[in-house]
Amino acid sequence: MTNHDYWHKYYADNKQQKPSKFAKWVKPRLGDGKVIDIGCGDGRDTEYLGAEGWDPHAPEGESFVRGTWRNMLRRYPHSGDMTLYARWFFHAITEVEEEELLRRWKGELFIEGRVDEVENSDHYRRPHDVAKLLENLRWYGYEVLYDKLSDKYSPQGEDKPILLRVHATRWT
Repeated sequence: MTNHDYWHKYYADNKQQKPSKFAKWVKPRLGDGKVIDIGCGDGRDTEYLGAEGWDPHAPEGESFVRGTWRNMLRRYPHSGDMTLYARWFFHAITEVEEEELLRRWKGELFIEGRVDEVENSDHYRRPHDVAKLLENLRWYGYEVLYDKLSDKYSPQGEDKPILLRVHATRWT
């Protein structure tokens, strides 16, 4: 099953849920300006951040198509007041794509994603190599303001995935 087919079926079968714990964690840390929800899924976090007073944008479900984040970067060029909100996104792109995105993005960055292996996953998922991601962030000039691993961020019943949360900024 392709990523597109997997997520299309998932969102057709599941009603929009409450905002994620990640969105609630990010909210008090957000600056002013636009928030780009790059892996917007069903838009629940995008809607939540909009209702809380930010100017959120979701690339119109483009998260289904690999590489469309490049279009997002062209559509929302750096203006000095932008936040990239990337929940469950970085583990859905290749290492090469991750490095390109980090090289090109300027602004605030929030990342949440899996670091543990998932058995029998029926869609693409690349667990974060935490040391490599943090090294890349620093290499590309980001200031890492927060990074932490936990299995308490997004439990789904008995499934308690180990997730990484990162808050980083780069303005030049």
